[in-house]
Amino acid sequence: PPPEGYSWVSCNEIKGAFLMPLGWYFKKGQQGDSLGYFITKENIEEKGEFLTGLTINVIPNIPQKSGMAPSDYAASFIKAAVSEREVFKKPWLSQMGPFEGHGVVLLNRDLQKGDFITHNLAITNDQTGTIYMIIFESPADSWNANWAIAEPMLQRFLIDDTI
Repeated sequence: PPPEGYSWVSCNEIKGAFLMPLGWYFKKGQQGDSLGYFITKENIEEKGEFLTGLTINVIPNIPQKSGMAPSDYAASFIKAAVSEREVFKKPWLSQMGPFEGHGVVLLNRDLQKGDFITHNLAITNDQTGTIYMIIFESPADSWNANWAIAEPMLQRFLIDDTI
């Protein structure tokens, strides 16, 4: 069962599921063979964008697209992100069965829309050639309140190790 205040949203294409806070919105999309899922505080359909939410991009065939194993691609992604933005929480690496998780939390300066923070998690599966880019973002001035909602979403989700 989901924790209190959340429901499970199924992502059947990837045989996965993610926690969604009650009252938030869900949207899915596809670009080429990549799938995108959005769990957002704001309604993307009405506003065309969101300020606070979780984005899940599932990108298959990374070795064919980049010439690199997904784990190497994710490491280079995190390294590039760290060189371009301010580090809010230093990078980490974790192993979870066939998955390798590369993460970092970054402060992004934006003079027009205001500063925002992103929790970036690249989960890789070198056996299947897939990367799951899971990014939670929130305006910097409301990060702590929004992180309290997001943390369970990033600690408890289901992804299939055959995708």
